[in-house]
Amino acid sequence: MSNVAFIGLGVMGYPMAGYISKAGHNVTVYNRTAAKADKWVAEYKGSKADNPAKAAENADFIFTCVGNDNDLREVTFGENGIFKTIKKGSVYTDNTTASATIAREIYEHSKKNEFGFLDAPVSGGQAGAENGALTVMIGGDQVNFDKAKDIIDCYSKKMKLLGGAGNGQLAKMVNQICIAGLVQGLSEAINFGKKAGLNMEDVIEVISKGAAQSWQMENRYKTMIDDQFEFGFAVDWMRKDLKIAMDEAKNNGSLLPVTEIVDKYYGEVQEMGGKRWDTSSLIRRLSKQSRMQPAYYEDFDEIKNKIWSMLKNAIKDRSSPFRIPVFICGDQENFDGRIVVLRKSDRVNNLVQYHSDIRSDKITKLKNNKNAAMLFYDKEEKIQVRLKVECTVNHNNDITEESWSKTQHISRKCYLIDNGPGTQSDTPTSGLKPELDNFDYTKEQSEAGYKNFTVIQCKIKSIEWLYLAAKGHRRAKFDLESKKDCWLIP
Repeated sequence: MSNVAFIGLGVMGYPMAGYISKAGHNVTVYNRTAAKADKWVAEYKGSKADNPAKAAENADFIFTCVGNDNDLREVTFGENGIFKTIKKGSVYTDNTTASATIAREIYEHSKKNEFGFLDAPVSGGQAGAENGALTVMIGGDQVNFDKAKDIIDCYSKKMKLLGGAGNGQLAKMVNQICIAGLVQGLSEAINFGKKAGLNMEDVIEVISKGAAQSWQMENRYKTMIDDQFEFGFAVDWMRKDLKIAMDEAKNNGSLLPVTEIVDKYYGEVQEMGGKRWDTSSLIRRLSKQSRMQPAYYEDFDEIKNKIWSMLKNAIKDRSSPFRIPVFICGDQENFDGRIVVLRKSDRVNNLVQYHSDIRSDKITKLKNNKNAAMLFYDKEEKIQVRLKVECTVNHNNDITEESWSKTQHISRKCYLIDNGPGTQSDTPTSGLKPELDNFDYTKEQSEAGYKNFTVIQCKIKSIEWLYLAAKGHRRAKFDLESKKDCWLIP
């Protein structure tokens, strides 16, 4: 039997560590909340440690199952992390759902310090952990997998080495992408069937034996029909996992349009109070929408909260329609409109901003007339917002320096073109010289574009809001200068 350390006794780690102990191994546990570790020691054979480093002392195998990259970094590289005491020749297995980036970082550290590492996120949820029947997706070296597989087998029904470091995490991203689409489809189907007057238990009994069958259908249909969600894999954790997948998609150039939409829907479930509900609670969002109007239908404060929430979300959510408003500027004889990308929203100062090229013709228009309008529309939310703004063009100052430092170098490429946007060309072109068009710029090389970079700050003077409701539209205006709110006929 082996000496095993297990760090993290959440709803997953608690029973996983228990199964390792039941198999006869000497298990030492650590949990941030000490009472949870005390409870585990009282229930299983084993001991507890005061910190991860002490838990890992003399351990042949170390396991972690914590919340996210930051938690993982703390229990590994931290002041009292396992890397302070980990033995050469031991094998460290991480069951956290984390990024492939940190998995590769830990792998490199393990090679330098002569211990083994496997990134091994799990699937199967709380029930899978409690039944010792998890699916484990593993990345790492074959030699370390061969050493650790008998311990991993204590809490799993299926495990597989899927390649090098980080591949376990990448496979878990694939898993969560699949689940997101499946749960949304199942939610829509059950909601549709109930609205159509079908006995959905009878329907599921039939279709679960055909092409529509899935784990989600067989294990979640009953609680979805009964509107029960106080169990299972929490929405908060699902959104964490989907963010990891969407971030990775940006790195490898893949498109996740459905995943991005479902992630937004989970955000709405969180706003309904469902942060700890099971992921199948997506159906509650549909049933709520069908039976009631939102809180902002007839309440000024709720409307303003909703507008600023959507603007704030658009900064980080690339799929948000509010991320790309129409910006209209100029005068009566020479006005123009174009799509811009929202980069900041500031409710305290009634401000939004976006980036532009100093050579753009809209800069000239704004210098002649700083008043402009911005139009936002979200088809899913059925909300239209129009802002009347006063613009300030920032160039080569503290504001542009701060924004430029936060701009990814891949987004800086458009500022490296020789001629400004809108310059006439005899051939189709990106504006870059042909020999540089597909060049992969480093961040240092992209610095040359700063001279063309501007930040347009838009001070909001008034907001008009339109909600396209089936039972009757609603329209309101908020004058931020006079601080007067009023309803308008739609």
